Amino acid sequence: MTFTSNHDENSWNGTDKERFGDARQMFAVLSNIVPGMPLVYSGQEADLDKRLLFFEKDPIEWKQSEMRNLYTQLFDLKKNNKALWNGESGGEFRKVVTNKESVFSFVREKSGKKIFALFNISGAPVEVQLKDEIAVGVYKDFISGKKSVVDKNYSAKLGAWGYKLLYK
Repeated sequence: MTFTSNHDENSWNGTDKERFGDARQMFAVLSNIVPGMPLVYSGQEADLDKRLLFFEKDPIEWKQSEMRNLYTQLFDLKKNNKALWNGESGGEFRKVVTNKESVFSFVREKSGKKIFALFNISGAPVEVQLKDEIAVGVYKDFISGKKSVVDKNYSAKLGAWGYKLLYK
């Protein structure tokens, strides 16, 4: 299982906001697209901003939130893109080499479906260039929904804790 929070993390170490701050969305996306089964802990999709009591009833305020929309989009993508399926049914995970050590990048591909992801694992903006061609292709941008062409000279600007997720 892949996760950013669970009952122990939330109760003893803090909420996602406390532990990840501005990196919260980036790590939510990352934990949902690497191989494995993503876990969303009670209230994360409602933008829970409190530590839940561990052994007591502690109601969650269920509300619409940016995180709910993000998790909904991520789960829809996982359901409909074989590259993100689990185990042998899912796509092979291959690291993409870039010019920035602070950028974690990979592709997953299965049966004509493919995702290409770039994650800036730092608090400083970066401009990243690819150093290999395994990500080359025509994709749809997860955030904008627009067509995105990745060629051997592809570069992207990523904000602090930013990410880019492309799929086909």
